[in-house]
Amino acid sequence: TSLVWDGEKVASLPDISVQMFSPATWQQLCARRTLEAHAELARLYIAIRAAARREGIAIPNYEDEILAELRAAVSFDPNDATARLDLVKVYQDRAEARPELRLNYLILSAQELSGALQLMPQSKEIANKLANIYYESATIASQTGDPAGALVYLKKAEQVPGAEAGQWVE
Repeated sequence: TSLVWDGEKVASLPDISVQMFSPATWQQLCARRTLEAHAELARLYIAIRAAARREGIAIPNYEDEILAELRAAVSFDPNDATARLDLVKVYQDRAEARPELRLNYLILSAQELSGALQLMPQSKEIANKLANIYYESATIASQTGDPAGALVYLKKAEQVPGAEAGQWVE
């Protein structure tokens, strides 16, 4: 069923879906939205997505909501390293899913990893991951005809504090 106002020209109607959640999950969603608990809401969306995939249930794509909530969490609390690392995972998933935008999502990942590394300077894992992302960015820049950009990313990879020397060279 569709409602069309007189004079409105609709090329196509959007998909409509009904989402059913258990009462406990619905309460969690409502509570996190009300409290503006952005990181927790993003993690709940991630958990819902994972549970639906395990059960083979088709659900709407929550990627935009997850991204928006994690970005809001980092804006609200720039010292939340966990939210930054969750955001890195989202950006890396998007980089894998959209090869034509891979470099852009890698750079966004690098920004968040850099912020996380400032919060956790002792983390070799974060430092090495950041250096790897810069190295991969350099490779992509080189392959797409941007040697100057490639050199900038290589220099950044080399300058990541705490990264193991040569760890990022494959």
